[in-house]
Amino acid sequence: RHTGGGGHGGHGGAGGAMTLRAAAFNAEGKHSESQLDASTCDCCQTDSVRVGDAVLLAYRDRAEGEIRDIAVTRFEGGRWQAPAIVHADNWMMPACPVNGPAIDARGEQAWVAWYTAAGGTPALRLARSEDGGRSFGPPLTLAGSRCGWPATTTGWARKPCARRWPTWPAAAGAPVSRA
Repeated sequence: RHTGGGGHGGHGGAGGAMTLRAAAFNAEGKHSESQLDASTCDCCQTDSVRVGDAVLLAYRDRAEGEIRDIAVTRFEGGRWQAPAIVHADNWMMPACPVNGPAIDARGEQAWVAWYTAAGGTPALRLARSEDGGRSFGPPLTLAGSRCGWPATTTGWARKPCARRWPTWPAAAGAPVSRA
């Protein structure tokens, strides 16, 4: 991460947009560094997974007007590809939600789960890619206000038989979507 100059909402001396960066290391130490995105959410965690012959990195982007949608970038052929938005929630959030995505993959299939409150409606969403994260289908809403519960942080549970389940904390007895 790297911050540029300028103010940042009075957060004790930090300033400017937070960038997303990657570095490559060899036996002698760091040998290259790349900026992957010039403006990302400051506090939201990133997540990555191997998908096919590439690495897929998911994070919360920070676009003009404080739009905080989930983006992915692929590392393949020795370089990072341009980031792409998983789904345009268009969540306008003037502060960091401290709630990044979770990603998992099997072969060329990849799944990204994330929290959003676009339009004032809290929800946990899940989108699937069939092409190694190059594109994603429309998201499913797994939990949220329509299910009677505002979702938060996401993760993954796996079994050795290759089954995967998105996970999130919830109040006991909270209803969920069966989508």
